[in-house]
Amino acid sequence: MTLYKELSRKIKFGILRGDYPPGSRLPSLRVLAEREKCNQATVKRAMQVLGQEHLVFPRHTAGIFVTDDLLLIQRLRHKEQADLTRKLYERLMPLGFSRGEILMMIQECGYGRPV
Repeated sequence: MTLYKELSRKIKFGILRGDYPPGSRLPSLRVLAEREKCNQATVKRAMQVLGQEHLVFPRHTAGIFVTDDLLLIQRLRHKEQADLTRKLYERLMPLGFSRGEILMMIQECGYGRPV
């Protein structure tokens, strides 16, 4: 995965997790570049990816802001959860684990609620 895609995914997860609240201003490209130890062009490209997903938008001379569309954020959170859950099943089922065993593993790790 390219650096700008990794960075866009990292920022996207930060938005979905609530590190960057809806409607908030993101740090400047310069600050993000320094924080991530990359150049500003990489950060700019990552912002373009997030803009295509409608997660961020520029305000002329004011910076880049997180969408205030809570429904979009919630939909993207659920999509990521579904994708990750599917990947977990795809990795564990060939090892012979059943869905029930996988759910039990998650619960035993303290990540799931009792069924």
